[in-house]
Amino acid sequence: MIGRKTLVLATLAVALFSLGGATLWKALQEPEFTRIETAGFPVVGVRDAEVQIVIYEDFRCVNCRIFSEWVIPKIVARFIETGRASLTIVPLAFLENSKPIANAALAVYHLAPEQFLPFAKAALERFAKEPYSRSAIFEIAYNLDHIDIQEFARSIDEGRYYPLIDQALVFAKELMGDQFGTPALFINGVRTPTHSFAAIAARVAQAERRK
Repeated sequence: MIGRKTLVLATLAVALFSLGGATLWKALQEPEFTRIETAGFPVVGVRDAEVQIVIYEDFRCVNCRIFSEWVIPKIVARFIETGRASLTIVPLAFLENSKPIANAALAVYHLAPEQFLPFAKAALERFAKEPYSRSAIFEIAYNLDHIDIQEFARSIDEGRYYPLIDQALVFAKELMGDQFGTPALFINGVRTPTHSFAAIAARVAQAERRK
């Protein structure tokens, strides 16, 4: 009886070791890096940097607000300001009334690129907690520098960037499949967890080794 029990335990141990070894081997494999086409969307840093960080956000997404507040500043300080990577933020619009906010964000970027991140931060802080209103959008824009308010208003009234926003949503859904959601972060085309800055840093380092 003891011998049979020992044999069963040994067999189970071998099976678990094999499974664990296979899992570890898979985890250690280098991912297939690629670049995501982001023409027309806000870029912070050098657009053609070797390491491309792409973030998909919806301005009415509560988790996006948290990510924007706590993680994006670390990404900018660690990787963008040091020239190690570029950061592209792609506004998506799948939550209620988020499309005009995304349109306004793109309008700000094309009028004054350096004001995009301040606008995005203010928009996320406001609209992740309260309904969209045109007056609130203009209130945020008025508090930014170098914004041509008349041209900004035309962009809003025309829905100038709606086609680009629609295109981004279609692409994002195809890219993420069943895992669609925001915030979503990709480093050289490889999806990376958004809840851990350490995971982001590790993925950037992995991408850099592939240069």
